[in-house]
Order: sequence, then structure tokens, then C-alpha cells
Amino acid sequence: MSNLPPSAPAPGAGEPTDTATPLPVAPSRGRRAVVVGAVAVGVLAVLGGGAAAAVFLLGGHGPQPEEVLPASTLAEVSVDLDPSASQKLAAYQTLRKFPALKKQLDLGTGDDLRRTIFEKAIEDSDCRGLRFDKDVAPWLGDRAALAAVDLSGKLPAPALAVQVSNQARARAGVDKLVACSHPGSDFGYAFADGYVVISDSTAHARSIVAAGQQAPLSADAGYTDWEGQVGDRGVVNFYVAKKAADWLTQHADAFAGGGAAASPADAVTKQVKAFQGLSGTVRFTDGGIEVAAVGGGVPDLTGSGNVSAAVAALPADTAAVLGFATPPDYARQLVASMGQLSGEDSSQLVAQVETLTGLHLPDDLQTLLGKAVTVSLGGNPPDLRAVSSPADLPVGATITGDTAGIQGVIHKVTERQGISLAQLGIAEEVRAGRVALAPSQEYADQLLGGGGLGRSAAFRGVVPEADKASSVMFVDFDSPWLGALVRLARDQGAPAGEAARVQANLQPLEAFGASAWQDGATSHVLVKLTTN
Repeated sequence: MSNLPPSAPAPGAGEPTDTATPLPVAPSRGRRAVVVGAVAVGVLAVLGGGAAAAVFLLGGHGPQPEEVLPASTLAEVSVDLDPSASQKLAAYQTLRKFPALKKQLDLGTGDDLRRTIFEKAIEDSDCRGLRFDKDVAPWLGDRAALAAVDLSGKLPAPALAVQVSNQARARAGVDKLVACSHPGSDFGYAFADGYVVISDSTAHARSIVAAGQQAPLSADAGYTDWEGQVGDRGVVNFYVAKKAADWLTQHADAFAGGGAAASPADAVTKQVKAFQGLSGTVRFTDGGIEVAAVGGGVPDLTGSGNVSAAVAALPADTAAVLGFATPPDYARQLVASMGQLSGEDSSQLVAQVETLTGLHLPDDLQTLLGKAVTVSLGGNPPDLRAVSSPADLPVGATITGDTAGIQGVIHKVTERQGISLAQLGIAEEVRAGRVALAPSQEYADQLLGGGGLGRSAAFRGVVPEADKASSVMFVDFDSPWLGALVRLARDQGAPAGEAARVQANLQPLEAFGASAWQDGATSHVLVKLTTN
């Protein structure tokens, strides 16, 4: 049966799933994507907005959006409220620890939750006449995806694939969404295998469905490879195809606006040429939640080098740290990017910086940054009411590398400025191939002490690949800083009850970690939040 346009009468409840015949691609107009986006926001708000709390309550079935979308999809983000049973259990165990979520989201009533989110999504729109029970609940499934699909047009076609449980009711419900969004002819949809596919025209929707039936994204080698490497699917999943980089390269001139010698098109081409694809997920696991991403040809995502030793050597009670490796060409790339980011002549900028600092770029900058840099906050907070300057806080930096060379570069800068580190209130300590800089000698000594952060269970829980990492961020929520900040808030006049509620909802948090590493040609990024 051929697809019917949105204006056609709704078929009977028993009508089989529509099939589609490819039609010529309609020319894209500016506000079409806006209309599809507006509808997407409403639908994804109903599904995704309650995903975190409702994931373990809902029981979905049927195909994933990737089985409906075509292999020509350039990029896609999907919401899945029916992940694995282990994730449903992990979601329940995690979310019920937070009093505000347990109370406000009412973890026992998933449908009520979706109704609340839907009503909030439309309260300021022209769709306030829609009713969740009547117009949405009878047909809305548990999965949805927003995608950009290459249909060989000037721009990719937007696609919103929404799982439906009843096609006839879905047709009526989507028609109501269309009517209150005032899209006119800049909107269309088609049905396929338990989904309604919405695009910026009926022709595009039909073409997307037909292409998906012929060659679905789920069978594409690039998609299956990257999805396999990222591991278990989660509540939210995303994918960017290598074809997206190829498409962007081919159309770079259009985005550059025809520019001249500086050629943004050349810069775009250089950045995306090596891209091989990217896949990621947001999932509940290990008593918390994590975001994992894996990609190829994206060295800027992770960089190179190793920061593990520098971070692991920090004090065991470190409350927070940001660390990154500095490969041999780091400073050269940094200096080269200065001109690109500012839009000015890079040689003039370099000359200005050299005059101001007394440094010779990029060589002195590379020496100063060494092999790895960390910036950290100690785990023993002072009385925050008595803090009057940065010197009162246990904040410091370490640099791993040629210590004599690092000190020499620092001396160059202070000599040019006519002021010493001591006059700036900065203590300097050198030990075992590392230089520490801190507002107090006490913390500088601690930074170069016996270490122990790398052996911390909380650290290892959120940075499991620390030994490979080129960059690391870590926050210990069990540190005394939480209590110190709550006390300060009370002293500053915050209502005692409000401060207590904030503390109660932060108390379940154990640690946060973000790390990136390179495994051959494959880049990895992992962000984790764990609970007690």
C-alpha cells in the first residue's frame, strides 16, 4: 500500500504498515527543518525527558530506529526506554538514592511522568489543546531517533523516527501535532515497520522509508562496527557516519561562503578528512551513569601522550584534578591555532606574546608544559569564611618534564615582568622530575609527596583506563569540601532547610570522572558518575 499524505483520511485500526515508493526529492526550504525540529522537541521531550526515571518501568518491543532509518544516514541520536534488563535495574538502584528524584518524578508511575513532561513541553506552544491520554498515549512507543539523511540534495533531510504502537491513532495524533505547529506544506510523514518517519516533506519521508527498507542503517558495516566497539546500548545512543565527513568535505565551499585565501573550506577539509566514524551511548552501569564514545580519525578528541603517572602521584585525598599530557608537538599546534582562532596574522600574535613574556615560541612553551600538567584541589578545605585570597586555598599545579628547563622558562617570564614567584604569592618545589607551583609551600610539598590518588577506589571507579589516559578530570564528592560549602552557604544566609535538601541530594554522589585515551587509531572518551 502506498503512503498517504498527512491530509488523507486515517485508515482503519487494522490497516497494515505502509510501504513507500521513492519519489523525487523535494527542494528544501529554510523553515522546514525548523518545523520538524519543533515536533521533534515535543516527541523527544515525552520520551527522553523521562528516560532517566522511567527506563525501568517501561516494557518496549519491536525494532530499533536504526532498522528503519537508511544506511545513508549521516548522523543520528536516539532515545531507547527499553534497554537491557541490567540497565533497568541499575537505573532503579541509582535514581532512587536521590530524594528529589524519588519524590518529584514518582518512580512508580511511568505514564504519569510522561504526561507531566509532555504537558510542560507544550504549555507555551499553540498545542495546548492536545491531551496526553487522548492524543499521545494511545500510540507513542518507547523509542525515537532524530537523524540527518543524505538524499543527494543540497542539504541533508531531517528525519524523526518515532516508534508507534497503533498506526491509525498515530496518524491522527501526528496530524494534530502538525495542525497546531502551522507547518503548511513544509512537513510530511510516512509509516514503516512500527515507526512513523517525519521529515520536511512527504517526498522526503517516503524516500527515507524506502531507502531504509532497501538498506537499513542497522546493516551498515560502519554503523555495526562502531556500535560494537562502544558496547552495550544505553538509554541515549548517538552515531556519526564517516559519510558525514565525506559529505562535509564535498560541501565545504558552501559553508565557507566562498571565502578567500584564509580558506575556512581548507581548514574544514583538513579537520574532517581523516574521520572514520563515531558512536556513543549514555547508559546506567555500576551504580551510576556513564557516557562512552568511540571514534576513528579524531585525534583531537583525545590527543596523545600519557598523563597517568602525573595524576596517580597526586595526594590520595585530592578533591578534584584536571590533568593532560603534552606531546612533543603540543606547543607548535597551540601556537598555530592562535591565529586561526583570533582571525589575525599568527606571526604578529606570536611576536606580541614573545615581547610580553620574553619567551621564544613555540620552543619555550613546549619546555614549560613538559610532558604532562595537572591542576588540583587538595582534600582538606580551610575555614571558607576566613578565605581572603587564593593563597588560603589548597590549589596547585604540577609539571612533569625537564625541571631545569621548566624553571628556566618560568624565570624568563618573571624576569621580563620584573617580579618573582614569591612576590606573586606562589611557592615552587622541585622533586623527582616534577615541578610544583602552589599558593603555599605546604601544598606544594604535598603535591610532590607520596601520592596515592591512583590507588583510590573512587578514582579507579570513574577512571578505569587511567593507565592509558592522555587527559583526566576527577571530582571526589565524598571529600570534606561538600560539607564546607554547605556550611558556608548557611553562614551566607541560605535557609537551613534548603541547604539540608541540597546536601541530601548531593550526598549519594561518590565521584565523577572524565578520561580520554588513544588505542592505535581508535579514540575513546569515557565520562562516569558513580554513587555510594
